[in-house]
Amino acid sequence: MFLTSAEPSHESAAGLDPSRVAEVIVSCGDEAGRRGSGYLVAMGRVLTAAHVVNDARSIQVRFDADQPTEQTHLAEVAWADTQVDIAVLSVLGEQRRVSWSDFGRVIERDAVLRCSAMGFPVFKMRRDRDGTRYRDACHAVGTCAVLSNRREGTLDLRVAPPHTDSHSGHSPWEGMSGAAVFSGDSIIGIVARHHRSDGPGHLAVLRADRWHEQLSAAEARRLEDGIGTPLHPARLTDVWCQPHAVARQNAGAVLGQPLHALPHEHALALEVHPAIEADGDGQALGTLPPYLHRPGVDDQLHEVVSVAQRHSRMVMLVGGSSTGKTRAAWEAIRCCFPDGWRLWHPLTPDRPISALEALRAGRVGPRTVIWLNECQLYLSPRSHGEEVAVVLQELLADHEVAPVLILSSLWPSYWRELTAKPEAEPDQPPPDDPHAAARALLGQATVINLPDAFVEEDLLLTHKQLLDSDPRLTLAAGSAGGRITQFLAGAPELIRRYQQAPPPARAVAWAAMDARRLGHGPRLPREFLERAAPAYLTDDEWDALNDAWFDQALAFLSAPCRGTRGPLSAIRPRPGSVASDRSHYRLADYLEQHGAAERRHMTPPAGFWEAAFTPQLLKTPGYSPIPPVCVGDWPMPLVSTHTLPGMRM
Repeated sequence: MFLTSAEPSHESAAGLDPSRVAEVIVSCGDEAGRRGSGYLVAMGRVLTAAHVVNDARSIQVRFDADQPTEQTHLAEVAWADTQVDIAVLSVLGEQRRVSWSDFGRVIERDAVLRCSAMGFPVFKMRRDRDGTRYRDACHAVGTCAVLSNRREGTLDLRVAPPHTDSHSGHSPWEGMSGAAVFSGDSIIGIVARHHRSDGPGHLAVLRADRWHEQLSAAEARRLEDGIGTPLHPARLTDVWCQPHAVARQNAGAVLGQPLHALPHEHALALEVHPAIEADGDGQALGTLPPYLHRPGVDDQLHEVVSVAQRHSRMVMLVGGSSTGKTRAAWEAIRCCFPDGWRLWHPLTPDRPISALEALRAGRVGPRTVIWLNECQLYLSPRSHGEEVAVVLQELLADHEVAPVLILSSLWPSYWRELTAKPEAEPDQPPPDDPHAAARALLGQATVINLPDAFVEEDLLLTHKQLLDSDPRLTLAAGSAGGRITQFLAGAPELIRRYQQAPPPARAVAWAAMDARRLGHGPRLPREFLERAAPAYLTDDEWDALNDAWFDQALAFLSAPCRGTRGPLSAIRPRPGSVASDRSHYRLADYLEQHGAAERRHMTPPAGFWEAAFTPQLLKTPGYSPIPPVCVGDWPMPLVSTHTLPGMRM
């Protein structure tokens, strides 16, 4: 039997308990409402049972009823799963900054846990002097025999029974659903059911250490994002390790995942860019291509990481987009740290707030790697960046928490911004210094600069075997001129840019792809692209264009992709080259290969061929028309008597 309670909507309710215990009041659109219980687990987020708010038309959450601190807020369901029977409510207007709730794991063993819960069951109904009715709070203190209810997968909370097992034909515990059940300092589950056959002194508790395994990875992440706490059993606090009488004030479980237990592909969750796809000819390719060691970077990084095993350190990797900063950091900590270290990546609900609240609450323990990828997202925001910098400095100086490693990365432009000291003008007041704390923090960091490209000699002599072992590296090495990491990471972005392009930009890209796959050289004339692209547009798409459509399409296609060229980029004439009044563009190498495969059986439209033999282009030095022949499996359109100048047929 579920423990929600049906009762008239005009009734008021009260609860006399700590401010985070919530009474959940649900309107279902008829005369009867529904009551349940909940707990404020994070700022503005109440955890309760899903059946409490199922089919709700409106939800109210009440704290501290009839007290000077009473608050009643509207709420809405932020996340719910009816199978697991868990819901997270977003409480509108609830802005109290509360410490994070700690969730615990119950060890399967012959033992009894001391537990407590607070909620608003129907047997606590009271009548006031003026005749109105309300529910008082029930502080249910009892025990959980760990091995009970194993088949159902719940915990059996045994408490003092109500004086009666009957209240209008319903369970006396109705309204207790959603109450958080504590053992020591940790929430081990929420009350959800009362099996009448167990008697009036038993409640079934949904175990927090079972929620993660019952959800898909995406839904588990949404639940964790909603309550701001990881729920994988390996990341929960073992309740047996907690003294019941001693709690860490305003703190929860030590954050972070055991580093040795993380699979290699976890690097993607740490924002290592996915690599390009390549045909392995039956070869099974890993999620990430083999790592190419760079002595000037990796040796220094490994040395600092090794020192951090004894003394707290901060490492800052500085390099342009997609130069391999994040991958280098990931490989270093996997290689150097022994078992017992944890990895914490503060992300939700907001990067600087997540870091700030956890550090202030003392939830970072010794032997923790704090992963601050794109560190400007933590140190730059005006409202919190300087506070984050201060608490990180305090952490580095805290010998009780040592050793910890703050592993971070920045683009050079952000490094300059955060470390620049404002210049004072003579006889003027000191200028605003928005990043003083960040500059002081970064002054303590070991800085490792990453080059934009590999040295060609290293690729040929040191990494030749690795380059040949993985087709992704082979493709990158042959196309990128030493910019291996940018090519590996930027190529997927090229494909996304191309696939999501608006019609004018897509038409220009198609014209360039067709020209290159039919043999034109890498220098594509602007005039040709501008004349050919309209043939790839429908009448409706053409009519919707403005006068600047072509320049806008080029701007979209030429924007860089993670440190490498955009899909179509302008070719800058070199000093001393033959002067030309024509602009030329180059199709990105990987997109050229993608287009050759994707458009292999497609016939270019007639306008493509008409643009190819315009008089202006035919007169361009170096071009020579070629007689028409079959291209692939299809003949060249009759509208054309020439190939595109410079094509190989």
